Amino acid sequence: MMIQIIDKIQDLKKQIQATINNNKSENKTLSAQAPKLELSNESTTTTLQKPDTLTSTSNLQNSTITNDYNDIIPPTHCKRILYGSKVFKYSDQQLPKVLYSVLMKMYYSRRKSEIPLLDVKRMYIQVVQSSWFWVNINIKKLHYFIDTPLKLVKACVLLYDLKGGEHGRVWLCCVFFGILEGHVFVLKFSKCNIKPENELIKECEKWRELWGLGAHVGTWNSKPALMMPYVSPASHNDWKNQDFIALVTNTIDKLSKMKFHHPRFKKMPRW
Repeated sequence: MMIQIIDKIQDLKKQIQATINNNKSENKTLSAQAPKLELSNESTTTTLQKPDTLTSTSNLQNSTITNDYNDIIPPTHCKRILYGSKVFKYSDQQLPKVLYSVLMKMYYSRRKSEIPLLDVKRMYIQVVQSSWFWVNINIKKLHYFIDTPLKLVKACVLLYDLKGGEHGRVWLCCVFFGILEGHVFVLKFSKCNIKPENELIKECEKWRELWGLGAHVGTWNSKPALMMPYVSPASHNDWKNQDFIALVTNTIDKLSKMKFHHPRFKKMPRW
């Protein structure tokens, strides 16, 4: 029985190779006749909109308007459709052709090379104190303020995964309702398994002590998380700007005098 299975597998390999060889000429013809599509050699990415300047919104600091839990967007029903084919036996002679057809259709399918940060056609994760769920949003514009009153925020949507660092996972978020609609901030979850809120509180205090900005530690999805302003990373052109370099130098000097240090406060040379 095992020998028969092995023989069938070998036959299937030969069939696949024969199909590939037979379709090489067809592939060239198909490629020549295929319409010019917006194909990307890289995986689809989200366009991260960065602020040109970080402005102040101090007039909101003493606002009594908050977004309570009545302002939370209810979960959006998501209709999911799964397309399938008939079941093929591993030895079916049509299987290589079907697999080849699937791959070709995937390659020539229309798709966007980039996804905008705000897109009414896709769904976002809404995070609240105790949980998260999928929602549709209708935010028209994002607002980048360095001093958004984060204590007023009770619910937010995740816009972009800023990936993880040495100590936690970071998300770009925004408020979707009320006076702070569209205000952008960063939400950081700690990787520490033992009392993670302690590390977050320390980092929160550094924001206040060093920069005088109001970071805040709250509970999100039943876990402690640090809310802090969003500051976009320095670009390659920034390092060509002498005013920018002077600000970096002054910042490092300030931290040094305060006896603070950060292992990432350096720019690696590019040879």
